[in-house]
Amino acid sequence: MRIGVYTALWANVSLEEALERAVAAGVSAVEIGSGGLPGSPHCPVDELLESTTKRQEYMGAITSRGLILSAFSCHDNPVHPNPETAKKADEDFRKSVRLASLLEVPVVNAFSGLPAGAPGDTTPNWVTCPWPPQFLEMLDYQWNEKTIPYWKEAGKFAEDHGVKVAFEMHPGMLVYNVDTLLRLRDAVGPVLGCNFDPSHFF
Repeated sequence: MRIGVYTALWANVSLEEALERAVAAGVSAVEIGSGGLPGSPHCPVDELLESTTKRQEYMGAITSRGLILSAFSCHDNPVHPNPETAKKADEDFRKSVRLASLLEVPVVNAFSGLPAGAPGDTTPNWVTCPWPPQFLEMLDYQWNEKTIPYWKEAGKFAEDHGVKVAFEMHPGMLVYNVDTLLRLRDAVGPVLGCNFDPSHFF
């Protein structure tokens, strides 16, 4: 088993310094942000997508220190009711998948996202229980009209690129516990898995 670290912990320093800190901490893997929140201070995504040489140099900085790149992380909300927000999140996710495929990184970590509670709403709405009855209508809209259709298509995109998607089950997202993760996985397929952070369950 490998022990790794998410380099966003060191977002205020360069990639090279973050990698040196990872080595000094005794870990053997790094997870690097590639978009969404908190962004990608250690991953110039567009530059890497455009240049084989830059990709080789980038991976060389990691592997020459005895590390592996275990995953990219792109945490955002691609089913946000604001179309511009959702579009940016989707674009970042797809770029992350494409880059992961080119670099043979097996996983992109993500959030499921959270839609509005009904058409015309302007903010996401986190429903965590089935009562009062209107909550069931909201959940039906969120699951069956927004999130499942999005991830069926986005999951196929990832699968076509040989990349798996791991959801962080997070409060404030449609997938926030084991039951909701399995519900989306059942609808989309085994391309979806979990990036397990048990702290979110307390």
